[in-house]
Formats: sequence, C-alpha cells, structure tokens
Amino acid sequence: MRTPGLAAITMVLAIAACSNDVAAPTAMIPDLSSPEAVAHKSFSDAKRHGGGRFGDKRDKCDDNDHDRRWGKRGHHRRFHQWGRRHDRRHWHFRGHEDNCETTPATGTISGAVLNEGQPAAGYAVFLLKADGSVAANTLTDAAGAYSLVGAAGDYLVCEENPFTEAHGYLGETRPAAPAAACPGSAYAPRGYSLTLAGGATLSGNNFSNMRLD
Repeated sequence: MRTPGLAAITMVLAIAACSNDVAAPTAMIPDLSSPEAVAHKSFSDAKRHGGGRFGDKRDKCDDNDHDRRWGKRGHHRRFHQWGRRHDRRHWHFRGHEDNCETTPATGTISGAVLNEGQPAAGYAVFLLKADGSVAANTLTDAAGAYSLVGAAGDYLVCEENPFTEAHGYLGETRPAAPAAACPGSAYAPRGYSLTLAGGATLSGNNFSNMRLD
C-alpha cells in the first residue's frame, strides 16, 4: 500500500489552514430606507391594515356611509384587485376615494301660505340665492304647507305675488314690514331672509295674504 507523498500531505494541511481563515457568512441586512423598501412597506400595510394613503383617507370618511355604499367585503375586494394591476412603487387607492365622495350638507325651510285666512293650495314658494337666482321652488299642499330643501347658505324665501287677478288682488300682510324685500314683480313684496345650516330645519316661515280695501 502506497503512503501519501510529502507534497500531498502539505496540500491537505494548506487547505485546512485556509478554511479556518474564511469568515462565516453573515445575513444580508436590507436597506429599509431605499425608495423600493418604503414603497413595498406602504403597499403591504395597505393590503393588511388599510394603511398608507388608504388609511389616511379612511380616517376622514364616514365608515357608515362607506359600508352602506360598498359593503366591507366588496370594498376590500376592489381595493386588492385595483392594486395588483399597478406598480407597487406607485400605489394609489382610488377606490376608497370614490366611496367617500360627500354631498353638500342640506337643510330644510318650511312654513304655510294663507289667502284670506284659508290654506292656499297649489301656491308657489321660492328659495332665492343672494344673486336673486332660484335655488329651489315648490307648491303648497292642500293644507297650504310648503317645504324647501337647500344647501347650507344664505337665502331669501318669497311667495308668488298675490296681487294678481287670479288671487283677487290680495295684499301681503305677513311677513310684516320691515322684512327682506323680494326682487321683481313675480314675488310678493316681502320675504324671509334666512341662513340655512346643514341638517337644520327652519320652520314657521308663514305667509298671509288678505284683500286690502
């Protein structure tokens, strides 16, 4: 049996010595400050928790309105489907912004119209903006009552002109002077100047017209 030569033994010892000098491999530490890492974290947070832009937007939205419009399951399904079709570094959650569109807050103005002490059915009442344009109008019901809905703001409420042949040339006795002047001949001389807040109901804005002999 042949024994290893000196050269072979020397080579083995050299390889063993070199292996002791090689440092153990270390785990790679990712750079969490890179744009790609930040974008990926935002994307992951948005998928798991509704974070990022989605979370900020949701904080400003009415959750009841959100659930009523879309439902939780349908909403999140749209969220994930839309996200998968876009680059993660440019994540935007457009679906929730669509859900949270809000309409201007509205309020209600109501009252009644009497002609000669009797309910004036089918009588026109107008909600005028500050520039004189008509924001809304309605006709009184069988009891002479009316109700107008408008966005929050300043308005003038005017009844149609009672001083016409159809109405027997009645004169307006309520609201009494001094009251806000209604513009033009289509309206009675005076009306109610009101500031309407969202969700408010301003009632008792009644009109009364009588024959002035």
